[in-house]
Amino acid sequence: RDILVDEMDNIYISDYQDGAIKIFDPDGNYIRSIGKKGEGPGEFQALSAMAFLPDGSLLTFDIRARRTSLFDGKGEFVSSHKWRNSHFNLILTDQSG
Repeated sequence: RDILVDEMDNIYISDYQDGAIKIFDPDGNYIRSIGKKGEGPGEFQALSAMAFLPDGSLLTFDIRARRTSLFDGKGEFVSSHKWRNSHFNLILTDQSG
């Protein structure tokens, strides 16, 4: 559903079916996965968007769980925020206000 490329040209692909983010090196070789299908911390029900933050961490949006989750630069779960209402997209900006 979503594809990102990090500073080292590694490719991050959100796999809707498996409920995980799969990471591949620039040659297409599998490196590892972040998360898995589930309802717990660092798990996904319907991963719909992801974005890198300036510090290299990864922010994800799970539309079914109504939750954003933060992973550090190594792919380790840091925290999550449950949304009260349903949202359909994630927009990041470096502007406040």
